[in-house]
Amino acid sequence: MRRGKFMKAFNALSLSIALALANGTVGAESASTETKKAEPVSAVETTKTEAAKPAESTAALSPQDGLTADEYKQITTLLKASGGATDKSLYPLIELVEPDKAEVLKWKAEKTTVTRRAMAQFTTDKGVQEAIVDLTNKKVESTKTLDKETMVTFTEFISAMDVVLKHEDFVKALAKRNVKAEEAFCLPLTAGNFMLEEDKGKRLMKVPCYVKPTTSSNFYAKPIEGLYAVVDLRESKVIRIEDEVVLPVPQDDWGYTEEEIAKRAPLRPENNPAVLTQTGKPNYSINGSEISWDIWK
Repeated sequence: MRRGKFMKAFNALSLSIALALANGTVGAESASTETKKAEPVSAVETTKTEAAKPAESTAALSPQDGLTADEYKQITTLLKASGGATDKSLYPLIELVEPDKAEVLKWKAEKTTVTRRAMAQFTTDKGVQEAIVDLTNKKVESTKTLDKETMVTFTEFISAMDVVLKHEDFVKALAKRNVKAEEAFCLPLTAGNFMLEEDKGKRLMKVPCYVKPTTSSNFYAKPIEGLYAVVDLRESKVIRIEDEVVLPVPQDDWGYTEEEIAKRAPLRPENNPAVLTQTGKPNYSINGSEISWDIWK
Protein backbone atom coordinates (compact mmCIF):
# COMPACT_ATOMS: atom_id res chain seq x y z
CA MET A 1 0.00 0.00 0.00
CA ARG A 2 1.36 3.40 -0.92
CA ARG A 3 2.03 5.98 1.76
CA GLY A 4 -0.51 8.37 0.27
CA LYS A 5 -3.35 5.82 0.47
CA PHE A 6 -2.50 4.96 4.06
CA MET A 7 -2.34 8.59 5.18
CA LYS A 8 -5.61 9.34 3.43
CA ALA A 9 -7.35 6.55 5.30
CA PHE A 10 -5.65 7.36 8.59
CA ASN A 11 -6.79 10.99 8.51
CA ALA A 12 -10.29 10.44 7.10
CA LEU A 13 -12.10 10.74 10.44
CA SER A 14 -10.02 13.70 11.61
CA LEU A 15 -10.58 15.57 8.37
CA SER A 16 -14.32 14.94 8.34
CA ILE A 17 -14.61 16.37 11.86
CA ALA A 18 -12.53 19.39 10.91
CA LEU A 19 -14.68 19.99 7.82
CA ALA A 20 -17.84 19.81 9.89
CA LEU A 21 -16.40 22.25 12.41
CA ALA A 22 -15.20 24.65 9.78
CA ASN A 23 -18.48 24.61 7.88
CA GLY A 24 -20.66 24.75 10.98
CA THR A 25 -22.50 21.54 10.14
CA VAL A 26 -21.97 19.82 13.48
CA GLY A 27 -24.98 19.90 15.79
CA ALA A 28 -25.02 19.95 19.59
CA GLU A 29 -25.09 16.69 21.46
CA SER A 30 -28.09 15.65 23.49
CA ALA A 31 -29.39 12.63 25.31
CA SER A 32 -31.34 11.56 22.25
CA THR A 33 -28.51 12.02 19.74
CA GLU A 34 -27.64 8.83 17.87
CA THR A 35 -24.35 8.49 16.03
CA LYS A 36 -23.12 5.81 13.72
CA LYS A 37 -19.71 4.30 14.36
CA ALA A 38 -17.21 4.82 11.58
CA GLU A 39 -16.30 1.60 9.88
CA PRO A 40 -12.66 0.69 10.54
CA VAL A 41 -10.22 1.03 7.67
CA SER A 42 -7.81 -1.87 7.41
CA ALA A 43 -4.21 -1.44 6.29
CA VAL A 44 -4.22 -4.97 4.82
CA GLU A 45 -6.54 -6.94 2.62
CA THR A 46 -8.26 -9.83 4.41
CA THR A 47 -9.46 -12.97 2.68
CA LYS A 48 -13.06 -13.62 3.67
CA THR A 49 -13.91 -17.23 4.52
CA GLU A 50 -16.69 -18.97 6.37
CA ALA A 51 -14.28 -19.44 9.29
CA ALA A 52 -13.99 -15.67 9.78
CA LYS A 53 -17.39 -15.42 11.47
CA PRO A 54 -17.56 -16.96 14.97
CA ALA A 55 -20.79 -18.17 16.49
CA GLU A 56 -22.22 -15.78 19.10
CA SER A 57 -24.05 -16.99 22.17
CA THR A 58 -27.38 -15.65 23.36
CA ALA A 59 -26.33 -16.09 27.00
CA ALA A 60 -28.17 -14.22 29.74
CA LEU A 61 -26.81 -10.81 30.70
CA SER A 62 -23.96 -11.05 33.18
CA PRO A 63 -23.86 -8.59 36.11
CA GLN A 64 -20.51 -7.41 34.75
CA ASP A 65 -21.64 -6.90 31.16
CA GLY A 66 -21.47 -3.37 29.86
CA LEU A 67 -24.55 -1.19 29.67
CA THR A 68 -26.85 -1.84 26.71
CA ALA A 69 -28.44 0.76 24.45
CA ASP A 70 -31.80 0.19 26.15
CA GLU A 71 -30.21 0.69 29.56
CA TYR A 72 -28.71 4.01 28.48
CA LYS A 73 -32.18 5.15 27.42
CA GLN A 74 -33.62 3.90 30.72
CA ILE A 75 -31.03 5.87 32.69
CA THR A 76 -31.80 9.20 31.02
CA THR A 77 -35.56 8.52 31.29
CA LEU A 78 -35.33 7.82 35.04
CA LEU A 79 -33.16 10.90 35.65
CA LYS A 80 -35.67 13.13 33.86
CA ALA A 81 -38.61 11.54 35.66
CA SER A 82 -36.90 12.19 39.01
CA GLY A 83 -36.64 15.90 38.22
CA GLY A 84 -32.85 15.87 38.20
CA ALA A 85 -32.16 16.02 34.48
CA THR A 86 -33.98 17.86 31.70
CA ASP A 87 -34.17 17.65 27.92
CA LYS A 88 -31.27 20.15 27.83
CA SER A 89 -29.02 18.03 30.05
CA LEU A 90 -25.79 16.65 28.61
CA TYR A 91 -24.11 13.50 29.89
CA PRO A 92 -20.29 13.63 30.03
CA LEU A 93 -20.14 10.14 31.52
CA ILE A 94 -22.43 7.16 32.09
CA GLU A 95 -20.93 3.86 33.22
CA LEU A 96 -21.77 0.61 34.97
CA VAL A 97 -21.28 0.40 38.73
CA GLU A 98 -19.67 -3.02 39.03
CA PRO A 99 -21.20 -5.24 41.73
CA ASP A 100 -19.20 -6.77 44.57
CA LYS A 101 -17.26 -9.88 43.60
CA ALA A 102 -19.15 -11.94 46.20
CA GLU A 103 -22.45 -11.06 44.51
CA VAL A 104 -21.09 -12.06 41.12
CA LEU A 105 -19.79 -15.39 42.41
CA LYS A 106 -23.15 -16.12 44.02
CA TRP A 107 -24.95 -15.25 40.79
CA LYS A 108 -22.63 -17.55 38.87
CA ALA A 109 -23.30 -20.47 41.22
CA GLU A 110 -26.97 -19.95 42.07
CA LYS A 111 -28.26 -17.54 39.38
CA THR A 112 -29.39 -15.07 42.05
CA THR A 113 -30.53 -11.59 41.10
CA VAL A 114 -27.79 -8.94 41.15
CA THR A 115 -28.95 -5.34 41.14
CA ARG A 116 -27.59 -3.49 38.12
CA ARG A 117 -26.56 0.07 38.86
CA ALA A 118 -25.12 2.85 36.75
CA MET A 119 -23.32 6.08 37.55
CA ALA A 120 -24.37 9.05 35.44
CA GLN A 121 -22.94 12.56 35.30
CA PHE A 122 -25.27 15.17 33.79
CA THR A 123 -25.44 18.93 33.44
CA THR A 124 -28.08 21.13 35.09
CA ASP A 125 -28.61 24.83 35.75
CA LYS A 126 -27.04 24.21 39.17
CA GLY A 127 -23.90 22.60 37.77
CA VAL A 128 -22.90 19.03 37.04
CA GLN A 129 -24.68 16.35 39.07
CA GLU A 130 -23.68 12.73 39.63
CA ALA A 131 -26.38 10.13 40.20
CA ILE A 132 -26.50 6.42 41.00
CA VAL A 133 -29.34 4.76 39.09
CA ASP A 134 -30.82 1.39 40.07
CA LEU A 135 -31.72 -0.22 36.76
CA THR A 136 -33.18 -3.37 38.29
CA ASN A 137 -35.73 -1.53 40.45
CA LYS A 138 -36.02 1.44 38.08
CA LYS A 139 -35.21 4.26 40.47
CA VAL A 140 -32.61 6.95 41.17
CA GLU A 141 -30.84 6.03 44.40
CA SER A 142 -28.80 9.19 45.00
CA THR A 143 -27.73 12.47 43.45
CA LYS A 144 -24.95 14.86 44.42
CA THR A 145 -23.32 17.99 43.02
CA LEU A 146 -19.80 17.38 41.73
CA ASP A 147 -16.94 19.48 43.07
CA LYS A 148 -14.60 18.43 40.24
CA GLU A 149 -14.41 18.90 36.50
CA THR A 150 -15.95 16.39 34.10
CA MET A 151 -14.91 15.53 30.57
CA VAL A 152 -15.41 18.29 28.02
CA THR A 153 -18.62 17.78 26.06
CA PHE A 154 -18.85 18.25 22.31
CA THR A 155 -21.24 21.14 22.80
CA GLU A 156 -18.61 22.94 24.90
CA PHE A 157 -16.02 22.22 22.23
CA ILE A 158 -18.16 23.80 19.52
CA SER A 159 -19.04 26.75 21.76
CA ALA A 160 -15.38 27.52 22.46
CA MET A 161 -14.57 27.57 18.76
CA ASP A 162 -17.55 29.74 17.93
CA VAL A 163 -17.07 32.36 20.65
CA VAL A 164 -13.40 32.92 19.71
CA LEU A 165 -14.05 33.69 16.04
CA LYS A 166 -16.75 36.20 17.05
CA HIS A 167 -14.54 38.04 19.55
CA GLU A 168 -13.64 41.53 18.30
CA ASP A 169 -10.08 41.57 19.66
CA PHE A 170 -9.32 38.12 18.29
CA VAL A 171 -10.61 39.14 14.85
CA LYS A 172 -8.26 42.16 15.00
CA ALA A 173 -5.36 39.87 15.93
CA LEU A 174 -6.16 37.70 12.92
CA ALA A 175 -6.19 40.78 10.71
CA LYS A 176 -2.61 41.59 11.79
CA ARG A 177 -1.71 38.27 10.15
CA ASN A 178 -3.75 39.02 7.02
CA VAL A 179 -6.35 36.40 7.96
CA LYS A 180 -10.11 37.00 8.05
CA ALA A 181 -12.32 35.26 10.61
CA GLU A 182 -14.16 33.38 7.87
CA GLU A 183 -10.82 32.05 6.60
CA ALA A 184 -9.93 30.47 9.95
CA PHE A 185 -11.13 27.51 11.97
CA CYS A 186 -10.19 26.65 15.56
CA LEU A 187 -9.66 23.40 17.47
CA PRO A 188 -9.96 24.03 21.23
CA LEU A 189 -7.66 22.19 23.63
CA THR A 190 -7.98 21.65 27.36
CA ALA A 191 -5.96 24.39 29.03
CA GLY A 192 -4.44 22.44 31.91
CA ASN A 193 -3.99 23.77 35.43
CA PHE A 194 -1.03 26.11 36.00
CA MET A 195 -2.16 27.21 39.48
CA LEU A 196 -2.92 30.75 38.30
CA GLU A 197 -5.10 32.68 40.73
CA GLU A 198 -7.01 34.31 37.86
CA ASP A 199 -7.98 30.85 36.53
CA LYS A 200 -9.24 29.49 39.84
CA GLY A 201 -12.79 28.14 39.66
CA LYS A 202 -12.97 28.46 35.88
CA ARG A 203 -13.49 25.71 33.27
CA LEU A 204 -11.00 26.63 30.59
CA MET A 205 -10.01 25.75 27.07
CA LYS A 206 -7.04 27.16 25.15
CA VAL A 207 -7.94 27.75 21.53
CA PRO A 208 -5.40 27.74 18.67
CA CYS A 209 -6.57 28.38 15.11
CA TYR A 210 -5.61 27.44 11.57
CA VAL A 211 -6.20 28.81 8.09
CA LYS A 212 -8.83 26.75 6.28
CA PRO A 213 -7.44 24.85 3.29
CA THR A 214 -8.88 25.76 -0.09
CA THR A 215 -7.20 23.16 -2.30
CA SER A 216 -5.58 20.82 0.23
CA SER A 217 -6.76 17.83 2.29
CA ASN A 218 -4.63 18.92 5.28
CA PHE A 219 -6.49 21.14 7.75
CA TYR A 220 -3.44 21.47 9.99
CA ALA A 221 -0.88 22.63 7.43
CA LYS A 222 -1.28 26.34 8.19
CA PRO A 223 -1.35 27.02 11.95
CA ILE A 224 -1.76 30.64 13.03
CA GLU A 225 1.16 30.65 15.42
CA GLY A 226 1.72 33.01 18.34
CA LEU A 227 -2.02 33.60 18.81
CA TYR A 228 -4.33 31.83 21.28
CA ALA A 229 -7.58 32.56 23.07
CA VAL A 230 -8.48 31.28 26.53
CA VAL A 231 -12.20 30.56 26.94
CA ASP A 232 -14.21 30.06 30.13
CA LEU A 233 -16.70 27.36 29.20
CA ARG A 234 -19.03 28.11 32.13
CA GLU A 235 -19.61 31.66 30.94
CA SER A 236 -18.96 30.90 27.26
CA LYS A 237 -16.67 33.89 26.84
CA VAL A 238 -13.07 34.75 26.00
CA ILE A 239 -11.27 35.75 29.20
CA ARG A 240 -7.94 36.60 27.58
CA ILE A 241 -6.07 36.60 24.28
CA GLU A 242 -2.44 35.57 24.12
CA ASP A 243 -0.98 37.47 21.16
CA GLU A 244 2.71 36.73 21.51
CA VAL A 245 4.29 37.30 18.11
CA VAL A 246 3.15 37.87 14.52
CA LEU A 247 4.58 35.13 12.31
CA PRO A 248 3.94 34.50 8.61
CA VAL A 249 1.27 31.86 7.98
CA PRO A 250 2.79 28.78 6.27
CA GLN A 251 2.08 28.67 2.54
CA ASP A 252 2.70 24.98 1.79
CA ASP A 253 -0.59 23.02 1.57
CA TRP A 254 1.21 19.76 2.50
CA GLY A 255 -1.71 17.54 1.57
CA TYR A 256 -2.14 13.90 2.57
CA THR A 257 -3.59 12.33 -0.55
CA GLU A 258 -1.53 10.27 -2.98
CA GLU A 259 -1.92 12.90 -5.70
CA GLU A 260 -0.79 15.71 -3.38
CA ILE A 261 2.23 13.75 -2.14
CA ALA A 262 3.23 12.85 -5.72
CA LYS A 263 3.52 16.56 -6.52
CA ARG A 264 6.12 16.99 -3.75
CA ALA A 265 8.20 13.82 -4.13
CA PRO A 266 8.24 10.53 -6.05
CA LEU A 267 6.07 7.83 -4.49
CA ARG A 268 7.59 4.61 -3.21
CA PRO A 269 7.10 1.52 -5.39
CA GLU A 270 3.76 -0.15 -4.71
CA ASN A 271 4.02 -3.23 -2.48
CA ASN A 272 2.26 -6.57 -2.92
CA PRO A 273 -0.89 -6.77 -0.74
CA ALA A 274 -0.76 -8.63 2.57
CA VAL A 275 -3.28 -11.47 2.78
CA LEU A 276 -4.49 -13.08 6.03
CA THR A 277 -6.01 -16.56 5.98
CA GLN A 278 -7.03 -19.13 8.58
CA THR A 279 -7.75 -22.82 8.12
CA GLY A 280 -10.79 -24.19 9.93
CA LYS A 281 -12.93 -22.43 12.54
CA PRO A 282 -11.80 -19.49 14.71
CA ASN A 283 -9.74 -20.27 17.80
CA TYR A 284 -11.81 -17.85 19.87
CA SER A 285 -15.43 -17.79 20.96
CA ILE A 286 -17.84 -15.04 21.94
CA ASN A 287 -20.29 -15.56 24.80
CA GLY A 288 -22.26 -12.36 25.37
CA SER A 289 -19.56 -9.77 26.05
CA GLU A 290 -16.98 -12.42 27.01
CA ILE A 291 -14.33 -13.30 24.45
CA SER A 292 -12.32 -16.49 25.10
CA TRP A 293 -9.11 -17.48 23.35
CA ASP A 294 -6.83 -20.29 24.48
CA ILE A 295 -6.40 -19.74 28.27
CA TRP A 296 -7.51 -16.08 28.22
CA LYS A 297 -10.95 -14.56 28.78
